[in-house]
Amino acid sequence: MLRILLAAALTAVSLCGCAVNKTNCHYYKLADCDKELSATVAIGKQLCFELEENITTGYSWQADYDNNICLVQIEHLAAATQMTGAPGKAKVVIQALTPGETVIKLNYMRPFSGEKAAELHYRIIVK
Repeated sequence: MLRILLAAALTAVSLCGCAVNKTNCHYYKLADCDKELSATVAIGKQLCFELEENITTGYSWQADYDNNICLVQIEHLAAATQMTGAPGKAKVVIQALTPGETVIKLNYMRPFSGEKAAELHYRIIVK
């Protein structure tokens, strides 16, 4: 089950450079293209995307980043169905704060044990 979830999560994190403007946020749609996000963002703007996660297994997405350059918020959204074990989503919002370059590391892990199942790296340049 965990392998299926990880495969789905890694497929889901393929992000496309197709941005849709939703208020102050450049929203990246999930698609089968680049496996890594690399973006230039203006100060005060946001990047948003969703990752698949199944919090019922104890795994969730956690961010490791330089909070001098950006702020990363992760909202854990429940599954659309009440079915036990159904995966939900993690909405990731990256807020550009000050000029600079950083790599945001997102870890799919069990925070209580430190056990990691996946790790993603996103390069962000703030201008």
